Amino acid sequence: MKKLLLSLLALTSAVLLAQQPPPAPAPHIPTEQEKNLARQAEIDEQAEQTRARAAEEQKVLPPAPVSIENNDLDLGFIYMMEQRDFQFVLTNTSEEPLVYKDIAINCSCTTSKISGHGTIPPKGKLVIPLHFNAQKVTDFGDFIRDVIVFFDKYAAAVMYFRGNHSMDIKLTVMRPGDTRPHLVTSVPIGFVPDIYMKWFETINITAEFPEGKELEIGTPFFTNKRFTAEVKKIQKNYYQVIVRPILPMDYGPISGSLRIPLVKPTNQGYIMLPLNGTVGTLISCNTDFVYIDPTTEHGVVTKILTLTRFPYENREALIARAMGNPNPYMRFVEILEPKDMKTKEAPGVKFSYTQGKGGVYVHCDIDTDKMTEEGIDVVFEALGSAPCTVKFARMTEELRKTMEEQEKIRKEIEQEALEEEKQNPGVIVE
Repeated sequence: MKKLLLSLLALTSAVLLAQQPPPAPAPHIPTEQEKNLARQAEIDEQAEQTRARAAEEQKVLPPAPVSIENNDLDLGFIYMMEQRDFQFVLTNTSEEPLVYKDIAINCSCTTSKISGHGTIPPKGKLVIPLHFNAQKVTDFGDFIRDVIVFFDKYAAAVMYFRGNHSMDIKLTVMRPGDTRPHLVTSVPIGFVPDIYMKWFETINITAEFPEGKELEIGTPFFTNKRFTAEVKKIQKNYYQVIVRPILPMDYGPISGSLRIPLVKPTNQGYIMLPLNGTVGTLISCNTDFVYIDPTTEHGVVTKILTLTRFPYENREALIARAMGNPNPYMRFVEILEPKDMKTKEAPGVKFSYTQGKGGVYVHCDIDTDKMTEEGIDVVFEALGSAPCTVKFARMTEELRKTMEEQEKIRKEIEQEALEEEKQNPGVIVE
């Protein structure tokens, strides 16, 4: 009988487990390649519509009175992470102003800052500047794209640009423990714990060209002036770009890009690598305001705050949070301790610190007689971290009424939720 009961219990447990829904999969965060593919698919669909529109116009409308300088432009080889600027020039060959009403660029890899509508004066020119970003090209090999200008009373003018997206130039890094270099699409700085820390990152630039071609890079420069770059030619078709910071660095996510001109083989484009990383940590408080209520608090009163040390967030951290994961840099962060704290007192307030599990407790001894409605801003500073600011002030009558009203609304919502729960037990009320 005992064995039978155990067997029934096991069978029941198996049935219950089988009836449980599978765990929800983690949300998918699109990669840059997936985003580019989706964007290009959307543009391809729009391109078909604009091409069909242009073809229809060419059947029923007269040709536009324009001449185009090189309306089929060959860009040649475009290399990984390369960016290039070029242009199309249209000349109005008539004696009348020529109105254009739309410019369609049928590629997510190419952008222009020109307005999509305007007028070309008689015998005047329309310059269409274009910026090509190879990072947004979704595959390698030959490509062809078009730019279409739509006019008010004439058929559309179509221009083409073509090229070959090549992997002949590769950008790689080697990290400790790596057995082989891996490709990069940014300068992978990662987490820098201290604004005075000396570090460097080496970007390897190698080329595998057919016979007769040679790689030569120009002097790199940064859009963020807090960095320097040193170029070393290791051998033919192999360079190293060594990135270093100018100390002290700024706290927070690192912004800007590294631009590396390609002198050979084309002397037309440049490689653009965004800087990717964060510097230091910041102190976070559980509140931004501490108020003294003069109707109930007199003399010296003590209030307790909590301070915690966190890393900054960059793109990797935001992706991790969206997937329900912690900040990947959190494992490098040391827990805040009382010995790290610099702020000891402020006008009318004295501070002491005790250790908590994830940070420190701040015991604030506040002299209520010295606290005004304007209040004071107290900056809590700690070694190795950006500070946070908390305002200490006397509560005004208007603020008290607002807080009382908010508390009343909160209690009403809680009461409504309790009543709903009584009427519908087991139902989750949102």
